[in-house]
Amino acid sequence: MDLQEIISDHKGFLEVPNGERVVCKLTGHSLPARKEAVLSYVNGKEFKKAIDKFEAEKLASAHSEYIQTSKNIPDTFFCTLTNRIFAKTLSNVRKHTAGKRFLAAKEAVESGGGVIFQEPDVSEDENEDMGSGAVEGNDKHAVPDVRNASNIRMNAGDNKRKQDDGHSIPVKKAK
Repeated sequence: MDLQEIISDHKGFLEVPNGERVVCKLTGHSLPARKEAVLSYVNGKEFKKAIDKFEAEKLASAHSEYIQTSKNIPDTFFCTLTNRIFAKTLSNVRKHTAGKRFLAAKEAVESGGGVIFQEPDVSEDENEDMGSGAVEGNDKHAVPDVRNASNIRMNAGDNKRKQDDGHSIPVKKAK
């Protein structure tokens, strides 16, 4: 198999704009126009993930009125029928569009009785009013804010986290 056969096998994804370099249209990766380098790249994880994402977006476009790219997490899809977020992989799109919940919601919407969800817009402004520090209320029962855990450290082998002020917080172990 020579270089031209490898490029023709991946016709839509690889191009040779000049005779010196091969460019991947999916990732923008540029590599020398040598058989070994191109073969190594097309057999690699990055290229396979890029093709998987491309195929997932192509399949999702068939359901574009219901499955959209998430506004909050760009590497995921949001389903307006099921109000779910899932990864941009071909297997996840296939599972989701073949699932009972999706099919039932699609049938309900098409018959006129279903609900179309809107993805909530999570921005930095909304997170600021969630507070920083302890939960409001009685100081005796205040709980540290775990979203900003810079003041908490964990000792190796210890089942308690220690705050900088010396107080210990018990840690629940997974079963």
